[in-house]
Amino acid sequence: MRKLLDNSTRRRLELLEYLNNASKWVSSNELAINLDASLRTINSDIQYLRENWHEYVTLETSKKNGIRLTTPPNSHIQLIYQEIIRNSDNFLLLEKMFFCPTKNLDDWENDLYSSYSSLYRTSQLIDEVMQKHGLELKKAPFHVSNKNEVSARYFFINYFNEIYFVRDWPFDIDRELVNSLSIDIAEEFFGVTYQEIDDLMLVYISYIIAVSLTRQSQGFWVDYKDFQPSLEKYLPVVVGKKGQLQTLAERLNLTYNEALIKDIALSIYLFRKDIISDKQWEHISTGIDEFIDQLEEVLHVHPSDNDRYLIRRTFKAIYLHHQTYPHREDVLFNRYTYSAKLIMDNYPGYSSYLKFGLKQLEEKTDFPWYTQYYDHMIYWLMIKWHNLAILIDQKKRKANVLVVNDHGKDHTLFLANLLQHNFANKAVITPYTGIMLSKESLKILNWDDYDVIVSNFYIPDIPEEKLVLVNSYPSNQEWAKIRYAINTAHQLALELLHSIFSLNDDPSESSGAISSTKESANG
Repeated sequence: MRKLLDNSTRRRLELLEYLNNASKWVSSNELAINLDASLRTINSDIQYLRENWHEYVTLETSKKNGIRLTTPPNSHIQLIYQEIIRNSDNFLLLEKMFFCPTKNLDDWENDLYSSYSSLYRTSQLIDEVMQKHGLELKKAPFHVSNKNEVSARYFFINYFNEIYFVRDWPFDIDRELVNSLSIDIAEEFFGVTYQEIDDLMLVYISYIIAVSLTRQSQGFWVDYKDFQPSLEKYLPVVVGKKGQLQTLAERLNLTYNEALIKDIALSIYLFRKDIISDKQWEHISTGIDEFIDQLEEVLHVHPSDNDRYLIRRTFKAIYLHHQTYPHREDVLFNRYTYSAKLIMDNYPGYSSYLKFGLKQLEEKTDFPWYTQYYDHMIYWLMIKWHNLAILIDQKKRKANVLVVNDHGKDHTLFLANLLQHNFANKAVITPYTGIMLSKESLKILNWDDYDVIVSNFYIPDIPEEKLVLVNSYPSNQEWAKIRYAINTAHQLALELLHSIFSLNDDPSESSGAISSTKESANG
């Protein structure tokens, strides 16, 4: 939906994301090349970010190093995306159109203090976005329509879920009552208490209910031909244990009857499970189980029965949601992509396996586990597999770090002790305590024995990627450099992961590699 942003805002957002994803300083030339912009434009955008988004991010500039982005402790980059949407006339029109679908385009001129020509251009952009989501934008009156009403609803469900989430509530509907009904539906469907269900899912179901009731009150209903006898069992579920649905309907002046209840049941993606054939559901379940088994065997970490249940439940929920709405969910900010990037940086071996394992699963089940949902998978597996991050860390080889200092043995030991205190779980720290009268004194050392060399002076013989220069007492920025170098070297001890998966993009070949590995291990 970035199509709804003006060119300058879209470019600045790309600049922000590039800097945020970078793990080190970035030069203006690199930004200009990768963002296809002139140096003048890049410098202008940097100045804009400093002046307008300084509450959320800090931009450091250095003639020598380039540009680096950091976020204050009390901020998060996602706040910028919310700020952009709040200040966008295009998104404002989209939202107003949802809540008032009876107006023509020219009726919005006075309400939005905008000319008809400007509104018309915005409507063209909205129409392009709608078409990509399989929807149609009607002009008289100005509203979103589709033969599949559920698709229209899920477009707005995803919109409101990202923009407002738990922070605000744009509907004139009792939120607590909606949340109470959401909890009842989830508890009945999964057969567990709401404490065992993700808040993300509960909030999402609340938006399903709110958007569905709003669309009903506007005269947009789901086609009842889609209702199948297998869904009958869910009708008492959507009513709520305390009759919350009836109360909500009456407050919206809706006629509470079986048609309304069936409409809500058809809108909840989880219930699609009973529309899918038993054969297909078994095929998906088997594929998921085989994927978890393979991940367990390759990483040599073992999920508990409850972990396995939660992973399967999450995979299946994603599958059911895709059957209901197969389009991208995010508006501007994809929380899964953001989290996945951090996980990939810290657990490259794990990420490499998932890439190939999900490609295999996608091929077996004809479902875009990797193509469309890789970011979701890498995030949810880390969350649902209890202590997976810790278990993987325990499998990693510690980085070998050499400390060299020209201030004497005592200072070298002092610096080594600081590093030991901060990185004992990730690195083996070795202080150089030999005589240090000149650089030639270091010729007895074999730099290949070390992953990282921390020094307070430049040593020309050391590969650039290994050397970290610091002051006698490291500054905050220098600690960050040390941390990055050690994290980079602190990889999985399972070198096999890289040889099997990182050099091979063919899922079938990676499958063969796994089989060969098992045979050699057993042989």
